This record gives sequence, structure tokens and C-alpha cells, in this order.
Amino acid sequence: MFAKAYQKNLTKSGLLSDYAYTTTNCVLTKERQLQIKLFSVTNDLHNQASKSPNQSLQAYAYLSWAKPYFSQNDFTNSRTILEQAKILSGKTDALLEQSLKEKSLDHK
Repeated sequence: MFAKAYQKNLTKSGLLSDYAYTTTNCVLTKERQLQIKLFSVTNDLHNQASKSPNQSLQAYAYLSWAKPYFSQNDFTNSRTILEQAKILSGKTDALLEQSLKEKSLDHK
């Protein structure tokens, strides 16, 4: 349904971020080559969503986008994007933030 809405250019509200998040969840059950392709789609969708003129939708996009980067073990981008969400809205994902802190400690 997300793909059909996207094909019809129904990209307002949080559709792009929700589509990207759902794609990320699908990625985690697929073989590696398909994972790479789907993560690319996820990142492209989040990138488009982050360009919304609506600041709350931008913040939502960034908050959603940080999670797939975490799933890819790209903790630097996850942290950077989560910080962007906080700058835009003051909101964060406490569990994700804690997980990122733990990953930072693991790499020291």
C-alpha cells in the first residue's frame, strides 16, 4: 500500500518516513544483497521526507531515519540524524539514544 501511495505521489504527512520505516523492518529478514538495496530505498525515502517544508514532518523524518542507520550498525549517522530531530523539535527516542550511548561505550 505504501508503494502504491508513493507511485501516486501521495507523499504528504508522514508517509515517506512510515514507508521507509516499514521497508527497514522488511530488510531485516532478507538476504544481504536485497538488504543493501532496500536500505538504499529507505535512505532515499527518508532523505525526501526530510526536505518537507513542514518542520514537524522534517523532525519526524529525522527521528524515523535514525533507526534504520542503527539497524545498519551505522551508529555515527544514526546519532547525527537523531540530533537533527532534536534540533528541529526537541523530541528524541530515549531507547535509541540509550542504545547509541551503549554502542559508544562498546567501541572505546
